[in-house]
Amino acid sequence: MKYSYEEIFLKVSRKYDNDFEDEVILFFEPTSKISRLTAEESHQRIAQRTKDNDIKVRPDLWQFYFKGGEDFQQDPYNARQKLAETKIPIIVISADHEICFPPENWFELNRKLPTTQVVVIPQSGHGVHHQYPDLVSSYIHSFIEHNKNLGLAN
Repeated sequence: MKYSYEEIFLKVSRKYDNDFEDEVILFFEPTSKISRLTAEESHQRIAQRTKDNDIKVRPDLWQFYFKGGEDFQQDPYNARQKLAETKIPIIVISADHEICFPPENWFELNRKLPTTQVVVIPQSGHGVHHQYPDLVSSYIHSFIEHNKNLGLAN
């Protein structure tokens, strides 16, 4: 499995203040005109928020974000085994250019996690839910409804 982040992600994600181009690199597909256009739409939607804005995480606390990744790799709680045995339906919605969690990892895990469905959206990046909010919510809604009908989801 490929665990490493793309170098550009590590460089840009560690900046305290990100500009629009950083957002495109982090959450969209920079080489896609469609993705860049939807990045602008997403940026404008977020900029319109007047309350409940995200509070910036201080750089001295960033180490804890990466510790979560280390924890997952070491798996001290046996999470991978628990996921392999779960009966709970799981959906993974990913991007074809996911710079942190490549879809190739999900394809491999999909064979080991019997209740997991993987959806990969083309010309998109890590923030596929920002790029295609209606499409992603539609996938989630359909997934839940399908599993409710099977008696697998509440």
